[in-house]
Amino acid sequence: MKNGTSRKDLRIVQETINELIVYKPAGMACEKRVDNNRDSLLSLLADTFDTPIYLPHRLDGVTCGIVLTARSKEAVAYYNNEIAERRWKKYYIARVKWDGRLSADGLLGTHKAYLKRKGQKATVVRSGGAPSFLEVLAIGEIPGCADERHVLIKLLTGRYHQIRIMFRNLGLPLCGDPLYGVRGDTSPFYLEHAALGYVEMGTGKWTCILTPPDDLGEKVDSSLYERLKQEVLQILPGSSSE
Repeated sequence: MKNGTSRKDLRIVQETINELIVYKPAGMACEKRVDNNRDSLLSLLADTFDTPIYLPHRLDGVTCGIVLTARSKEAVAYYNNEIAERRWKKYYIARVKWDGRLSADGLLGTHKAYLKRKGQKATVVRSGGAPSFLEVLAIGEIPGCADERHVLIKLLTGRYHQIRIMFRNLGLPLCGDPLYGVRGDTSPFYLEHAALGYVEMGTGKWTCILTPPDDLGEKVDSSLYERLKQEVLQILPGSSSE
């Protein structure tokens, strides 16, 4: 599979000797315990490139966006360590329910919760859970949807279902979320990993993969996307891993 081609809407964004950066569509699992149809991201890449592929991070099946995959055990160990040291910069866009009870000023900024996983769901607890942080950077209106908004999120920790459960706890569940949303809500679900900043293995240089606005899963307000670009530009100039 060459750059710019697709299989089931899976796009190779960037390819190096150490990693493949891919755009995963919503509805595709990153990996499966049993994958007889070979239709998970991991299986599709392994079959296409005829080489082992490793996942230092994953997206939920319902989430679309950028995934960095490693092409060797050395590469996945390197990126696992980068994630553990919280060097990755991860930006998401989500569509949330908006009833006006929480002001925009009240939503912007950093939010913290303690999360525990129970089976296939996460829950917010008062204590004993994993400290979880995210920052809301911008809010965008959605034409024709007065009770919904797009939000730009900087994910500061990578917990299980973190964005989905934390926004429900804020009273702003993601639209159409089958696990944490409003019962009976049939609006489209949208959560996208729209930008990823990381230090390349081998070069020690910061790079950032930013999904072009026309390639996003949903059309978002231009001011929200401009804020995303500003965040990306802060990562790149003159940065190094030292």
